[in-house]
Amino acid sequence: MDSQADARVECDICQKPCSSKKDLEIHVRNHVKRLKHGRNPVEEKSVCFYLGANSFGQISSLSSLVCWSPVLLTENLNSVICNLSSVAWIDDQRQLQLCGFREGVGKIDLTVQIPQKIKFNSITYAFRSICGITDDGIYGLSAKDEWEFIKNRALRRICDAKETIRRVATCRNTVYCLTGKGQIFNLMEEDEMQVKIPGTVFSFDCGEEHCIAATEEKEVYSWGSSLKGQLGRGTLQDEPLPERIPALGGLNIIQIACGKWHNVALTSEGDLYVWGWNKHGQLGLPCPDIKVSFSMGYLALEIFKICQTGFADHRVISHCAS
Repeated sequence: MDSQADARVECDICQKPCSSKKDLEIHVRNHVKRLKHGRNPVEEKSVCFYLGANSFGQISSLSSLVCWSPVLLTENLNSVICNLSSVAWIDDQRQLQLCGFREGVGKIDLTVQIPQKIKFNSITYAFRSICGITDDGIYGLSAKDEWEFIKNRALRRICDAKETIRRVATCRNTVYCLTGKGQIFNLMEEDEMQVKIPGTVFSFDCGEEHCIAATEEKEVYSWGSSLKGQLGRGTLQDEPLPERIPALGGLNIIQIACGKWHNVALTSEGDLYVWGWNKHGQLGLPCPDIKVSFSMGYLALEIFKICQTGFADHRVISHCAS
């Protein structure tokens, strides 16, 4: 690993920090688009919508078990994350909001203050906990609702090499880390840590049994289980190592996100591509149109382009749940 630190950059328009030059380019481009459409380029709220399963009370205001249409979750948020049974986000008051089901606790609707001395760049689920990512490492939320620094040898090696941690994601019992230099490392390994992917990775996420990575070379790679078509190559064949998704090659993807068995990819033009499991409508597609007689429900083996918003914000799709 290169010992030179990966510097964070700041937007001159709104002074918002970005984790890389590519993120800054996307961020500034959105300011320009808003101006062209007569909108205020800076003073806009961050709005988060939710859809999909609600069987664990992820949206406490809803009585139905499935949310088929997008519902406003919150405004003015800094980071948001979902898993199978809960939703968590950081609001503009530096508070973590957690709704749904928590292992060992049950149904929750929790607010946890983040100490002033800790600055989270984002949050994630890893090491069986909600975690906050900082420039110096990762903090996990303990059973006592306190933030504790996570000790991990592989992670310590990355931090000691002055690498910036951009993303941490979990696939089954494996925890992966994306660094500022576009490399992915397996934090559960101490020898063969790096995941071999051609090019520089700028966006990365994990589902229950699979992983997706997008590179600056306009390629998207996937590996793991394809039991529900989540690898995006039109088959149910598993892949132990990263392989290209041909259908997304050449597209200017700016962010990808994984649900448990499905994925979404956002382009710089605001187009959203979806594929994988759709039993609860999490792809935003009508289930009857893509019904496949297969084990538990419905899946999409093909990649669908479902909308064109005209605006591509690198925080729009954030993270997916089930």
